[in-house]
Formats: sequence, structure tokens, C-alpha cells
Amino acid sequence: SSAMISGELYKPSYTRVGFSHTSHQIESHKLTIEYEKAKYSNCEIDSAKLRDMHTIGVGIEYNIYNFVPLRVGLAHRTSPFRSDLSKTIFSFGTGWDYKNLTIDIGCRYWNIAYPYEDIFPVEGDASNPSGVDVVKENNLVISLSIQYRM
Repeated sequence: SSAMISGELYKPSYTRVGFSHTSHQIESHKLTIEYEKAKYSNCEIDSAKLRDMHTIGVGIEYNIYNFVPLRVGLAHRTSPFRSDLSKTIFSFGTGWDYKNLTIDIGCRYWNIAYPYEDIFPVEGDASNPSGVDVVKENNLVISLSIQYRM
């Protein structure tokens, strides 16, 4: 993500720390834990001070029959804009290697709900006296990667 500051493009600096463990007792699995910080706190948009964005995630990869990996992960990400825009992301995927060809498919899902001022208020509507609606978003991202090595 990037932001415009006074006509200039601002790209946050990223710091990432991770840990990966492959057990010698169970050869076909790997556990990964990762933390990432995106430094947005030096940035202001429309006089609103942004916050640093933090992401912590954990993932497990398990090789089924020694050739098909199954990956599952869970991550929590804060928002640089508002504290109530944090989200938890569930992901899973798999991939195949055949000679020089690699095919990888992955899926990420998250939902988020946040209050937002009603942009089409109805006069005398007793069902929403505060004039604030709750916006609910569901997101599903499916990705396919095909790589051929020469």
C-alpha cells in the first residue's frame, strides 16, 4: 500500500521477522510463524495521522503422500486507518511440481464489519435513530500461479 502526501508518493518501510521449523520426527510438515510491521506512523492523509500496521501469522504445511503439500494459515492484521478495521485472514492452498513446471493454487478469506455514517438517511426512520449503518464485507481471493523453469 502507498499513500499520497502533498503530491508525493509515500511507501512505508517494512520489517519482517519469521521462524520456520521442520520436525525430524515428522518429516512431512513445516510450521511457520511470522510478524511484519509496516511503518505508516510518519504519514498523514487529510490531516489524519496514520498508525503502523502489524501482521502476525502462523501457517502449517503438510505433505500428503510425499508429493502434494497442503498449506493452512491464519493471520491477524491491524489497519493504519482505524482500530476497528483489523481483520483476521484464513488461508489455504496446495501446489504441484512436475519436472520444470510448478502449479500453485491458494485461497484467502476474511470478513470485516465496521460502522459507517448512513449516506442515504430516511426521515423519520425509527429503525436507525443514530444514523450509523454497519457495513459488512466478505472477501475471498483465489490465486493460481504457473511457473515453468528453463
